Amino acid sequence: MLNFKKRISVLAVIMAVLVGVATFTSTLLLYETSLDQQRVRLRDIVHSQALLIQAIHRRNVDISRRYSQDPPLLETLRQVARAHGQFRMGDKSGEFTIAQREDNDIRFLLINGRNGWEFDESHTTPVNIGLAEPSVKALDLESGSMIGEDYRGATVLAAYEPLTLSNTRLGIVAKIDIAEIRKPYIRSSLMALGTGLCFITLGIVIFFRTSEPLIENLKHSEEKYKHLVEGAKSLIIRVGKDMKIVFANDYTCKYLGCSQDEIVNASINDLLFRHSDTGRHFDSLEKLITPALDNAGIYETPFTHPDGHKVRIAWTINGISNEGGFLEELLLIGNDITLRYLAQKAQQEVEERFRGITKASPVGVIITDMQGNLVYANETIHELTGQEAAELAGDGWFEIIHADYRPDIIESWFAEDRNAPILRNEFRIQMPGEAEGWVLGQSVPMHNAAGSLVGYVVTLTDITRIKTTELQYQKLYAATTQMTEGVIITTTSGEIQYVNPAFETITGYSQDDALGKKPNILKSGEHDTTFYQQLWRTISAGSTWRGTIINKRKDGKIYHQETSIGPVRNDSGEIVNYVGIIRDISGQLAMETQLRHNQKLESIGELAAGIAHEINTPTQYVGNNTHFIYSSFKTLMGMTDNCRRLVEAIREGGDNETIRQLAEKAIDEKELEFLAEDIPAAVQESLTGIDRISKIVQSIKQLAHPGEMEMAYHDLNAVIRNAVIVSTNEWKYAANLESELDEELPEIKCMESELGQVMLNLIVNAAHAIEARYGESPQEKGTIAIRSFQEGDRAVVQVRDNGTGMPQKVIDRAFDPFFTTKQVGKGTGQGLAIAHNVVVGRHCGSIEIESEEGVGTTFTVRLPFEPACKME
Repeated sequence: MLNFKKRISVLAVIMAVLVGVATFTSTLLLYETSLDQQRVRLRDIVHSQALLIQAIHRRNVDISRRYSQDPPLLETLRQVARAHGQFRMGDKSGEFTIAQREDNDIRFLLINGRNGWEFDESHTTPVNIGLAEPSVKALDLESGSMIGEDYRGATVLAAYEPLTLSNTRLGIVAKIDIAEIRKPYIRSSLMALGTGLCFITLGIVIFFRTSEPLIENLKHSEEKYKHLVEGAKSLIIRVGKDMKIVFANDYTCKYLGCSQDEIVNASINDLLFRHSDTGRHFDSLEKLITPALDNAGIYETPFTHPDGHKVRIAWTINGISNEGGFLEELLLIGNDITLRYLAQKAQQEVEERFRGITKASPVGVIITDMQGNLVYANETIHELTGQEAAELAGDGWFEIIHADYRPDIIESWFAEDRNAPILRNEFRIQMPGEAEGWVLGQSVPMHNAAGSLVGYVVTLTDITRIKTTELQYQKLYAATTQMTEGVIITTTSGEIQYVNPAFETITGYSQDDALGKKPNILKSGEHDTTFYQQLWRTISAGSTWRGTIINKRKDGKIYHQETSIGPVRNDSGEIVNYVGIIRDISGQLAMETQLRHNQKLESIGELAAGIAHEINTPTQYVGNNTHFIYSSFKTLMGMTDNCRRLVEAIREGGDNETIRQLAEKAIDEKELEFLAEDIPAAVQESLTGIDRISKIVQSIKQLAHPGEMEMAYHDLNAVIRNAVIVSTNEWKYAANLESELDEELPEIKCMESELGQVMLNLIVNAAHAIEARYGESPQEKGTIAIRSFQEGDRAVVQVRDNGTGMPQKVIDRAFDPFFTTKQVGKGTGQGLAIAHNVVVGRHCGSIEIESEEGVGTTFTVRLPFEPACKME
């Protein structure tokens, strides 16, 4: 009760102070308003007086000029004095003055209607003493109003304005003493303050007499509130507008380990956040209550208990507003929720872990109730099916299962009598768009803490790629099993991992024999180490190696194997295996060799007439020369017999006549001279013919050779010359043959007979092209030019003719087997096809055609000195 009376006393003092302040403030405002009004009024008076005096003075100036009266200025001042005298203000309330500056003094000519000559010297004021401020400003040609000291030293409100009459500078001032303006306001203020204090005293007395029952009830309620608050096992705190704690119950002090003095007036921010890692704080009650309202009236903060362990307090924050609805205080009620918080945090961690796992899982996860209705689906399910949550809700997720599998899945997974703990099925589902895919589905029962079945966890694993790969594998396996080519798959180190049945047929090694071994079990010894090193360098670099390998079957039989070996890469681009495709081409090679040999024989057969002609000519003159030598031999033998008889006659001592006769018959000088000249020529001619025949036979022998199995080093120019000799009868009647062979050209590693066939075909084709243009017996022969030279690491042969030439469509098909533009009987269409196979396929070279219709054709053959590939 005593505390209540103290509060009432304080309230009375506060109210008295408020009344005093209100009275003073209102009086001050009225005074300032009155002062402003007086200021405006005085300025208007001064301005109007100045205008009036100027008008009077102008009139007096006119009169003085006409009637020679007193000076106009003096007359004007007298008239103004008389006028002011009739309306003279009291000395204490106001004053109107007109002043003039005399050197450093101000002399007042009029003061409230009295002339200056009526004044004593006290009405002259020096300028430099700081008095008569309004008059000084007016004489300095300024106009306005101010509060300052007049010539008597009194504080006045004055309005001033300059005035010039007859070239005399004057200053007009109207002023009112400030004290006279202030007096009524001070009196009214004191009266209002006294009246207010009387009413306050009367109100307090009446309040005390009428509120004693209310005070008793309030005291009783306060005691009940105190027991309730102090007995509560919660932290109860009241916070004032300055964010300071104004009350805390005993439980709060005990819980926080501090006294009332320590907690009251402490900052609520220090209490809430001194042990928080957030570093947050609030600077107003509104900002403090907002987070709690956003969280349904609850605001949680971490806290360190006095015993050192970490706790968490949940605060219920309520605002206490005044009658005007403005927030005055906050009531904070805190409860220790550490155990609940830890349990919730653990549960959240479990849930977040579960959601994180399911979100990151590549497997679709669905949780259903007992009937299969959807409870939860992770993001993978939505990505897998392209369905939104609304579409999968309830039993809508059943629709993603293909209709062929849906009834069995629903019946087996969600049957009431289900006994299997885990069920797995592979089935098709609907994927985004119209695509279908395969999944591995698994259903696992889900139990609660009591062990009761509450639903199922369904997982769907996308196995579309696996199924597709499996199907492709089955197709590939069937294809490789039925292939006639052998398939071999090895590791990067060369160990065999797979062979198909064709491999077993080709090599004689069964799959059991080959697995785990290396392909060198087929090694025949026909290839050197460099060959295999080049092969491994090619495939290790990621390229495909193609070529022919001479291998050995399990039974020891040698065979030729056409091989293609390439790398197998994983998704990262790394080589993980090598796959080889092999084909036994031994029979094919034999057939091709026979075909080429037959074609050579066919070519030689076509040239047989010409060859026979070429051989017949030297044979004829060898025969004729032989007959000539034979007859010449008889003649010589006759002369020899004559000489022998002559020698015998001489030796026997015959008579001179007989000896003379024998001597005349012994030698025919003319015949001997003839024989001495013709016999050597006939012998030389015969030797040349025999040499010609020998060369033709040798060239035919080289061209008709059945072919080598291995390459050897040969003179390419010799191959060209042989072809020229054999084909002479084909070209010599239609064309002149020019050759420009590089004698420094190194030998090349080649199949001599096969290259000879190529050269022969090119020369014969050139001769036929010239015949087609110029005719078989031309007036003018064509030209066949053959040139050989070195170009880098290759030998180049060019065969150029000025025959008919070829259009582009013929060039495009020139190397096609059996394609020919010649007349029937002129060609089989195999020549250029075989030439291309020999040059490109067997010698790793190139053959190119440049042709222009009506101009001619040039075939360019480029052959490496050392073929890098292997013979096909």
